[in-house]
Amino acid sequence: EKLRVSSADAAKLTASEAPARGPRDAKLQLVEFLDYQSTYSAQAATALHTLAAAHGDQLRLVIRMFPLPEHTHARLAAEAALAAHAQGKFWELHAWMLSHQDELDRAALERAAGVLQLDVPRFKAALDTHRYAAAVDADLALVEQLTITAMPSMFLNGERILDSVDPKLLMDAAEEYLAQAE
Repeated sequence: EKLRVSSADAAKLTASEAPARGPRDAKLQLVEFLDYQSTYSAQAATALHTLAAAHGDQLRLVIRMFPLPEHTHARLAAEAALAAHAQGKFWELHAWMLSHQDELDRAALERAAGVLQLDVPRFKAALDTHRYAAAVDADLALVEQLTITAMPSMFLNGERILDSVDPKLLMDAAEEYLAQAE
């Protein structure tokens, strides 16, 4: 099931310095709101991997932060992801955090930053000063504006995809958009 957002809201989904991969003009614009402590976000990574393998050259994936308040390390993990993004290492830390969801405290994040060859003093300073808190807050404001309640939440070309952890559902939606674009 899909729900379309307004064209103005769809533009807000992709108009930011949020971590992204793929061509800006890709036919498939997928935005994911995630929480690094959510097992559903980790499951969605598998669905996204399948989609990227099939349509990588036609796909732009944008990641937005949706740390849930009940997840004690989710907010710090979101800020850490953006600190890694500033150093060009977002995808590495992103993958690490999704596969180490029970290791997202400050010490573990700092160890991961070292293993992933980030500038650790710069990374620590970003966390100490909450340099990326405003960016996380902006994503949370968008979550509220779009009344996002499910974790993770995905939007494909401005349509909310429900049950976005299902690789077949995501693939079917992508195929539908590509068929319409031809």
